Amino acid sequence: MWGINTTTPQKMLHVNGSLQIVNELNVRGNASTPGSPGTDGQFLISKGPGIAPQWTSVSIPALDVGAYKLKGVYQFNLNDVYTNTNGNYLTLGNFNNVNVSSPNNLIVVEFQSSTSVISFLAGDGMSYQYRLSGNNGIVSSLSPFFYILSTGFNPMNNLTSYKFFYTNVTPNTYNLILEAYRSNTIGSASSKYINFNRTYSTSSSFVTDGKAMVYVYEQ
Repeated sequence: MWGINTTTPQKMLHVNGSLQIVNELNVRGNASTPGSPGTDGQFLISKGPGIAPQWTSVSIPALDVGAYKLKGVYQFNLNDVYTNTNGNYLTLGNFNNVNVSSPNNLIVVEFQSSTSVISFLAGDGMSYQYRLSGNNGIVSSLSPFFYILSTGFNPMNNLTSYKFFYTNVTPNTYNLILEAYRSNTIGSASSKYINFNRTYSTSSSFVTDGKAMVYVYEQ
């Protein structure tokens, strides 16, 4: 191991100080390929311990600049939670202090969350849904149902993305809550746990960082 400005390196290369990069940053690859520098506008996303990060495209909702202007962007991490009970609401995230100052507005809540189930039998399935609620008169909204189905492989992992929209809410500071729950699961799958923001392999599990973005547009 090599250390720069340290005598006790913790990784193959340990830099104790600032780092300047004046060209591309390549990730992944091997002894015969240089890895990927990503493309313009991509984000470098962590894939968890022991796995190389990955360049990922993130969609940012865009509107006619002449009608609405982006006034605020808020980013939140989602919780690692699980349940084996139908209808048991689990809090994925609290999105606090979202400020809206104009009565002509649009709020977009976009999130990405992983789901995992282990010990599924072939043909078993489980459905789940998301709910967004909040204070100061925010009306609760439900997503469509999503499904995780077994084809005989274990464990089963899904990656779910969805957007909620609110228009012309009263100017205020809002605290939003994103929840998930398991629904209508019967038969041999009824005792199985569904895990949100935890991914399973055949030998281990690791937390998968679910993310949520809140965009506030105003006229």
